[in-house]
Amino acid sequence: MYYYLINIMIDFFVRSLKIKVISTSFKTKF
Repeated sequence: MYYYLINIMIDFFVRSLKIKVISTSFKTKF
């Protein structure tokens, strides 16, 4: 159960990080 919860947290963190990188790249482009 704990492993599943940690996996979800890591996935959420990675997704938020990707969104931040994409948004920053868009800002630098435009």
